[in-house]
Amino acid sequence: MEGTGFMSSLASRIQPTGVGRTIEDPVLLARIAVGSGVMLAVNIALLAGIHGGFGEWQALAIDLGAAAVYLAGFVVFLVTGSIARFAAMGLWWTVVTVPLSHAILGGYVWSGGYVLWGIVNATLAALWLERRQAIVIASIWMVAAVVLVPMESMLQDRR
Repeated sequence: MEGTGFMSSLASRIQPTGVGRTIEDPVLLARIAVGSGVMLAVNIALLAGIHGGFGEWQALAIDLGAAAVYLAGFVVFLVTGSIARFAAMGLWWTVVTVPLSHAILGGYVWSGGYVLWGIVNATLAALWLERRQAIVIASIWMVAAVVLVPMESMLQDRR
């Protein structure tokens, strides 16, 4: 590990899990985790802007809750170096809120395919969490999809 900057300091405390254990350069792993945190912030800010701009106040409230959880997870990561805690906080929050937002926004079409985040979520779980947690998260997404599909016409009729 070279240097004495922020990334080097963070890399010295980092606790890789899942596939992160295969990354040999701890500074690279720290950069990936910090980049993920920044992209979470950008993504949630865009979603909040879109939902607020269209007057979707319930979805905006969920976005603001997500921002708080993601920020807390990022702070936990910066303090402890635990990628698992950072990933788990965001991934579990997403498992709950994305299907909820999907339903609130009126189903697949009206939400812009919001529930497709399940694919990203399950993939990230497979990368950053232990196998059992990843399987549970992927299973929850499969159940959510099976439950939401028959509800689509009802959700769209609400719009």
